[in-house]
Amino acid sequence: MKFRVSLLTALLAVPVVSVHAAALQRTDQNVDYLFERGNYFEIGTGYVRPSAKGTFLDMGGNNTGQDTGNITKSFNPWMGAIKLQPTERLSLAFAYEQPFGVTDKYRPSALSNVGGMEAETLAHSFTALAGYRTANNFWVYGGPAYYTVNGSLTLPNLGYRLEVPQGGGWGYVAGVAWEKPDIALRASLTYHSSAKYSKQAKEQFGAGSPPQSSEFTFKMPQSVNLDFRTGIMPKTILITGARWVNWKQFKLEPKGYQQALQTELVSFSKNSWEYKLGVGRQLTDKLGGQVLLTYDTGTGTPVSPLNPTNRSYGIQIGGKYQVSDNVQISAGVRHLWFKDETTSVKPFGTKIDASQFNRTRALGVGVKLGVHF
Repeated sequence: MKFRVSLLTALLAVPVVSVHAAALQRTDQNVDYLFERGNYFEIGTGYVRPSAKGTFLDMGGNNTGQDTGNITKSFNPWMGAIKLQPTERLSLAFAYEQPFGVTDKYRPSALSNVGGMEAETLAHSFTALAGYRTANNFWVYGGPAYYTVNGSLTLPNLGYRLEVPQGGGWGYVAGVAWEKPDIALRASLTYHSSAKYSKQAKEQFGAGSPPQSSEFTFKMPQSVNLDFRTGIMPKTILITGARWVNWKQFKLEPKGYQQALQTELVSFSKNSWEYKLGVGRQLTDKLGGQVLLTYDTGTGTPVSPLNPTNRSYGIQIGGKYQVSDNVQISAGVRHLWFKDETTSVKPFGTKIDASQFNRTRALGVGVKLGVHF
């Protein structure tokens, strides 16, 4: 069974659709650009519109009847990568993406401890990779990754504000892969290490009190991606994979908040697993299409008010058009449906429900331009 590898590979250039379920995740941190032929450049963007509407719960866990509003803002992710092929076996790449983030804004409510809460943060990652392919198509690759992040959080009903200054930390990426080009097969295993952030953050309790500076440290979560694809019949590819993220490792524990309330600001009780299964199909000499189903286990309970989502199901539909031998445009749309959840906080070790969310969902669209040169 022989395949037109260049066109079938094109089916797997999934466009930027940066909408994911677990915790603060916005991308799956894939390194597919490294496997593109020759010298290659890509740039992509998207638009994500989440919908997370709920009702506030009072200190006793009773429904107040007050709407939270749609607490999540729409956002526009960006990514880019350049890959160079200095020799037949050696590949070099540099990539940028926005892997983690949150943009929340609750309506004011005097009946809930999260009434009026606002939070915004965005992480940027810069990754440099070197990959070596042996004569039997076995790959080994890796390199450093640098993450930067800044953000802020306000809890008006507690009189609390946190300012996280711009800072960064180093991690690394390491992986192995094997390809069998005549049947469009590729299996890859990629590890992203954690990266430590440590800066002087400013905290304020009460409108009239001066901000206090203290060391604020946390780790970006480590993760593992397993991806597999293979031709299953002429012009058709099977796509599957799994992603594990160590969210139990991620804790936000500002010193002042922890001392005042004897609890962390953000933590997760479980690590997340995301699974995907789909098919790609060559439709014409220049056009390919793809359908992908996803399932995410979420990060367990209690659910943080910062991200009132947990388990989810999703579908992604995408296509790619080969403009010329060296230029390709891909586009896609992804929809996620989330399990209904109740968020909670835990001051002084006592769990208090804060809000209840039903029919949470998210819609994302993305486009990507790829150029071989």
